[in-house]
Amino acid sequence: MIIISCSEESETPTDKENGGTSVSEIVAMSFNVRNSGGDTGEHSWDNRKAACLEMIDSIHPALIGMQEVRPDQKTYFDENLTDYIIVGVARDGSGSGTEYSSVCFRSDIFSMQNYGTFWLSETPDLMSKGWDGACYRICTWVNLRIKITNKEIYFLNTHLDHKGTEAQEQGLLLIKERIKSIAGDDACVILTGDFNMKPDNANIVNFATYMHNLRDQFVDGKYYNAATYNGWEASGSIIDYIWYRNLTLSSYEVINGMYGGVTYISDHFPIIGKFELQ
Repeated sequence: MIIISCSEESETPTDKENGGTSVSEIVAMSFNVRNSGGDTGEHSWDNRKAACLEMIDSIHPALIGMQEVRPDQKTYFDENLTDYIIVGVARDGSGSGTEYSSVCFRSDIFSMQNYGTFWLSETPDLMSKGWDGACYRICTWVNLRIKITNKEIYFLNTHLDHKGTEAQEQGLLLIKERIKSIAGDDACVILTGDFNMKPDNANIVNFATYMHNLRDQFVDGKYYNAATYNGWEASGSIIDYIWYRNLTLSSYEVINGMYGGVTYISDHFPIIGKFELQ
């Protein structure tokens, strides 16, 4: 089993410092990168993209679930995140305006056993828009093996609809159903994403009976009430999550610092959970 550290600081060197030869912890990140269309000036993608890379490089997470990745951003990450294998398909056929819910994993830590994508809709195996959703929505998943231990993890990443209340409810129910069919009840599972719902939303509360919410394990922590969506401002709301099953504990952090001289690398702050291997 993977044991998760409840401490916020590890006394052992990180796997990056060890050149990837020793892995003491697995860090999972959820990051809505803010799509590259529409923003200008300091919030434009060209102004933010190097800072996004600096943030990722400084943390060097083992797993990243990205949301709102447009094709030009996908190309940028494909070319620059050379330590990672990036998996995902476009959610629809709208060309440069489509988005990916990309899964990124460190190739020095994991080997991929299987992968797939399903749409959050009544026909999940076909490109389709679900229920009252405003957009096409997808969930990308991978089955990974940790090279040094041969243990397996299922890692999923999604982006729930921002308007359709039925799409939110049914989308979460579908994700639960697919986790059961893809991974089973006993597997180690991590789910990241922008859920577009606050913690007191009934759908989030109900989903917490199936998977553990990292944030809820640290109600006295400094990041418990920290916003994950900032809207390019100092205040915001909590709508981004990392969930897990069959893992014992975790640490939780909102990455709200400045990188590359850019105050906001996205209109969402990345969040991370640290999983210690024993």
